[in-house]
Amino acid sequence: MKRFYPDGVIPPLKVVLTEYMNAGEIKKLAAITGLRVPTRKAELVDLIVRYLDGDGLRTVWQALDGLQRAAVAEVVHGSSAYFAADRFRAKYGGDPAWGSLDEYRRNEHPTALRFFFYGYEEGGGIPPDLKERLKTFVPTPTKAKVKTIDALPPAYDRPYERWNNQQKIREKGTEAVPLTVRDSERSAQRELLSILRLVDAGKVTVSDKTRRASASTIDAITAVLEGGDCYPHVPPKDKWHDENAGPIRAFAWPLLIQAGGLAQLAGTRLQLTKTGRNALSELASETLRALWAKWVNATLLDELSRIDCVKGQTGKGKHGLTAPSSRRYAIAALAECPVGYWIATEEFFRFMELRKTTSR
Repeated sequence: MKRFYPDGVIPPLKVVLTEYMNAGEIKKLAAITGLRVPTRKAELVDLIVRYLDGDGLRTVWQALDGLQRAAVAEVVHGSSAYFAADRFRAKYGGDPAWGSLDEYRRNEHPTALRFFFYGYEEGGGIPPDLKERLKTFVPTPTKAKVKTIDALPPAYDRPYERWNNQQKIREKGTEAVPLTVRDSERSAQRELLSILRLVDAGKVTVSDKTRRASASTIDAITAVLEGGDCYPHVPPKDKWHDENAGPIRAFAWPLLIQAGGLAQLAGTRLQLTKTGRNALSELASETLRALWAKWVNATLLDELSRIDCVKGQTGKGKHGLTAPSSRRYAIAALAECPVGYWIATEEFFRFMELRKTTSR
């Protein structure tokens, strides 16, 4: 009996039952048909195949509950044959009932959802022959929506945990942090033109290896940002305990215009390309749109590298990180959010989870 599908491709139902499942697993599945269960594996396989033949497949699907039907629909009308548990949980707020096919877990029985998914104890995939038949009657799943807020509260209750040195105890609680609204849509367009003018004036110096801006350039860029940067540029007092976030926008602008082909390195300074010079007289909103399109797949920088406390970014640990492009694609969920509403951070994280691509 084989345990893993070659190249992750699920074979037809009869092959899955015959070559990738043992008799004990099939017997537990056959038991929920309500029919007489044979003992030989070949007869067990034939029983399942006959049970799902013709209108039997529709009958079994109709007996599923709402969450189980949604699990089938997501895979039937999705690009992958496999069930994506994280995305499903983010969209529907829970998991469908699977039960277990493990012959050693005698007190736990499989649910009818196991007639559709094969290969893993929790989840698995739908065989291609079943998937094609299911497409003829399983409706398309509802489109994911993000929940919005009409108005912001005056403050955010931020949880904290800190050590009280006087009482020698660890304190937990919340503290009200006033919210500040920053209208970045308009300011980003004006800032883009300011950065391009700084480059044109020869005031943007970057490293020829990392392409990151120098400390003096960071200060020069911060000076032209509307309202300053998100966090001040403060040199660390202790490299082992540096909790200062440091500049974000001033750090990003030189890298964005390089990745977008608006500026290129000339010695130690950036100079405008023909595209960058043209951008000075074009709509900044369109230039920003083009910058994002190029940045999504750019390899100039992994944004995590700006944060020193995130370990494992080099050496063998680097292989455990996701590709920057996949993270940027998830953030692009912003484009699908309704205009004129507020969205809670946790809700947006949930929405981003739905955009993750799955592969096996």
